[in-house]
Amino acid sequence: TLMPAVSLYHTVNAFEEDDTVKLQIAAHIGPREHVEKNFRDMYRSNWTDDTRCSLKEVTLDISLGRISIRSVGPSDAASFELPTIHPAFIGRMHRHVFTNSAYPSTAGFANTVERLDLEKKLVDRAVFEEGQFAGEPMLIPKQSPTSELKSAVDDELSAYVCTCVYDAKTNKSFFAFFDAAHLSAGPVAKVHLPTHLPYSF
Repeated sequence: TLMPAVSLYHTVNAFEEDDTVKLQIAAHIGPREHVEKNFRDMYRSNWTDDTRCSLKEVTLDISLGRISIRSVGPSDAASFELPTIHPAFIGRMHRHVFTNSAYPSTAGFANTVERLDLEKKLVDRAVFEEGQFAGEPMLIPKQSPTSELKSAVDDELSAYVCTCVYDAKTNKSFFAFFDAAHLSAGPVAKVHLPTHLPYSF
């Protein structure tokens, strides 16, 4: 039994390593009831680090019948929701995790897309303008994920990151596209919509 108990909605990935299974999750930082309270009335919700997530890795040691959990990723990563990875690495060991995050932590809603480098413990961050709120990051491979993997690092970043952004100033939405390897460089393209899409996922 994993103690203390962990609350989560979203998983990142799972893969085998030697005689263990690694499961990465978006674990709630604070009590789950605080998160549920926000969902009861989104218009009056109050989102803080306490109601968002941090990256954890659960290790299942099958041979010994043990389970453990630890924090992974950069220490300066922002609290987040809706993590994702390159689709070619689902079920395999990966290095990069992309998140829908809030930066700084006082941001009322998620306004940032981050790439967490789990190996070098670095954050690549794209922060939108004031009043612009990002949705779930979506990875679009630059090449087919079924193609032969030449280099794990290169293939993980051989993608575009797309997110739908709501602009509160104009009450319209747009899609922003980033090079997965260079989020902080800003969008490589934007597609503006004539109206808004509901801010959700």
